[in-house]
Amino acid sequence: MTDAALTQKYVVPYYMNRTGSTDESAREFVEVARTASADDVISLLSNSGWREQRVGALLALVRDETSVRAALFAGLLAARTAYAVSHLVVTVYEVAGADGIPALEEYLSTVITHDPQSTTFVAHAIDLLHGRPSDADDATLREFAELHTAAQRIRAAVRG
Repeated sequence: MTDAALTQKYVVPYYMNRTGSTDESAREFVEVARTASADDVISLLSNSGWREQRVGALLALVRDETSVRAALFAGLLAARTAYAVSHLVVTVYEVAGADGIPALEEYLSTVITHDPQSTTFVAHAIDLLHGRPSDADDATLREFAELHTAAQRIRAAVRG
């Protein structure tokens, strides 16, 4: 699918939508997301735009394949705004679990242009995956919990 077609089908309707905020919205999203190929998801994750990366992360919750995971990890390292990073991190946390720790740690150690919100968000996910207490602020804790709950709803809708 062309970039313009991907944008119209997936990005425009979902980049600011509270996808997964209810069981119904999760089911509706999964129905549409199942039409995305792994290449479509990889294309969105590889895009430099935060909207595309954000929706790519949501689609990766549905298309959990080896090639998509690799693009998810690479997309995290390429992300430059908290708008994308938060969704990418929660998707890494949800689909990869402890296998995602190296990508999260690499983000913290190699990405030079961190914004403080993204750094806190990534560090919080690493702490959770290691089973350590997190010193994240209340806003980060709330946002992570909200996005993680939505991710879990989407994954549950995938399983039926």
